[in-house]
Amino acid sequence: MILEILINGIIDNGESLKNRILYLQNSGVDYEIIDAMNKVRQMGNAGVHFQTVYLKEATQSLNFLFKVIQWYGSSENHFTADINLLSDVQFCVAQCYKDGIGTDSDLKKILYG
Repeated sequence: MILEILINGIIDNGESLKNRILYLQNSGVDYEIIDAMNKVRQMGNAGVHFQTVYLKEATQSLNFLFKVIQWYGSSENHFTADINLLSDVQFCVAQCYKDGIGTDSDLKKILYG
């Protein structure tokens, strides 16, 4: 969900999330960021459709999501990044670490994500 919100902030053309990520890839976004986006998307699909996401996988997914969030707010993002949206997303991810939602509770990651 968070990934879709971020990507909608860049490109909202009614395409599937997979196709919007492909568009970003073809627009020159770094492979590492595209790979992180795809891993978060696949993990989200597994959770929604199969309800088979385990703590280790969820933690990995959050780490990939952090890469995307950092890219979203960085100068490497040549697309228009909504900084207000970025702070909202960072707050939601920090809450996941605070409350242990989808991952272990981790006070360091709340502050330094």
